Amino acid sequence: MIRKEGGIVMDRDLHRRMAAALAVLLTTLLALCAPALAVAPTGSLTLTASYGTTPLVGAPFKLYLVAEHDAASDFALCGEFAGSSVDLSDLSTAGKLAQAALDLERWAGEKAIAPLTQQNTDSSGSVSFTSLAQGLYLVGGVTHQQGSHRYQSAPCLIPLPSWDGSTGVWELNVTAFPKFERRGTSGGDPTPTPTEPDTPTPPDPVEPPDTPPTPPVGPEKLPQTGQLKWPVPVLAALGMLLLLAGSILMRRERDA
Repeated sequence: MIRKEGGIVMDRDLHRRMAAALAVLLTTLLALCAPALAVAPTGSLTLTASYGTTPLVGAPFKLYLVAEHDAASDFALCGEFAGSSVDLSDLSTAGKLAQAALDLERWAGEKAIAPLTQQNTDSSGSVSFTSLAQGLYLVGGVTHQQGSHRYQSAPCLIPLPSWDGSTGVWELNVTAFPKFERRGTSGGDPTPTPTEPDTPTPPDPVEPPDTPPTPPVGPEKLPQTGQLKWPVPVLAALGMLLLLAGSILMRRERDA
């Protein structure tokens, strides 16, 4: 140490070592906090339209983002759907899911809400929507004329990510099979045709995230990236301390 009038001043090399140590500490904290501040990954939704073994070509699908995850990992209505009175607190059964989908589609029609995106199925009866943010999506009901028959499907709700019971993981890339019914020919009144088999509809891809029988604790929170807020005030306080320490060290260095 170097003695000086008015007190004791630390060696300049020690000043530099302390400043370097503080810089390393700040860099380490930033690296540790970066994953918590990352943007949530996106997903995709593939819809396959068919009746029996017949693919429905050119069937129009409309997609709406109706809800997002809140801090409690529940769904909260968002955007133009936030003003509706549809209750999303309990989507544990197929009947409740179907009713919520009907109510949300009715609201979209009343408010003339434009879909997030819309596409027609290809020659195999499939259509894919990519780069989708995590949330709850409404697939609008479809009326499609093919040949002499009219095909109809009801609206449905599909969450991203969806719980896959067969693999035991949350899937961000979901495939769903909306159920279509065939009505009468285009030349007369629509009448049901009960003799045709229904298209098998695997239930797992359309299960809401809050209904898996035994979901693991980790994946349920995994989709909620970008919600950790504590690093911001900590880094701000650390930055102020670094500025103060640097100012003191520079002043002492000048006095030396």
